[in-house]
Formats: sequence, C-alpha cells, structure tokens
Amino acid sequence: MDFTGHEGWLVGYIIGLVVVLVVVALVVPILVIAWRIGNQAGSILTRLQQAEKNTAGLAGLNETIDSTRSHRRPQAWPYQAGRLTWIRRSRTSG
Repeated sequence: MDFTGHEGWLVGYIIGLVVVLVVVALVVPILVIAWRIGNQAGSILTRLQQAEKNTAGLAGLNETIDSTRSHRRPQAWPYQAGRLTWIRRSRTSG
C-alpha cells in the first residue's frame, strides 16, 4: 500500500492496531481466570453440599439454647440469687 499523501490513514491504522492489541492483552487473562473458575465450580459445589450436610444438625441448636434459657429453677433449691442460704440453714439447724 502506498500511503503517500495519506499519512493520517497510516497513523489511524497503527493506533487502531495498538488499541486492539491492548484490549486483547487485557481480555485474555480475564478469560483464562474465568475458565479456571468454571473448572473449579463443580468441585466447589460438591464441597459446599457436603458442608451443608455436615452442619445440618446445627439448625436446632438455637431452639435448644432458647429452651435451656427459658427453663426456670425449681423453688426448692436453697441456692437462690447468689446467696448460699443452705450453708446458713445447715449451721443453724444442726
């Protein structure tokens, strides 16, 4: 090609080629990483399903904790409100 008198076209082609090369240089690593993630997705999904199965029993843990917190002590206990009343009773009654 003869660009005599049309140097602007030559500069435009060079700039266009550089832009395309830069875009390719930026997109190719992104595609490579996406391909790796896609290959690992199956094993990750399997591991997450196994973890869900392993921790399924913990779902009732909050219910158990709430049940124990709402349980009231029997009134017959001598130890109430941080006082050791049973020690005083045993000393005075014996």
